[in-house]
Amino acid sequence: MSMNLHADTIDLWQTPTWLTIVSLKKESGKSRKWTDTRFIYAEWVKGKLNGCWDNDDEYFAMKGRVESHLEELYNLKKINFQMM
Repeated sequence: MSMNLHADTIDLWQTPTWLTIVSLKKESGKSRKWTDTRFIYAEWVKGKLNGCWDNDDEYFAMKGRVESHLEELYNLKKINFQMM
């Protein structure tokens, strides 16, 4: 069963379980600040542009999706993240 990162004010992309856990908890087991979780999630979203693309159109379509999602993410004043 996958444990996804969830937020109350924005629809997040489906995340792998490892990212959900790493973004919410420090190695010590303590919770991260919401700004740290946002940063980790945003870096993962940016990573969606890595790799090979069949053509420029597919790459630029994904680049537009990433940029739009990150703009929405960073325009929020506060995000309550949780695992679902």
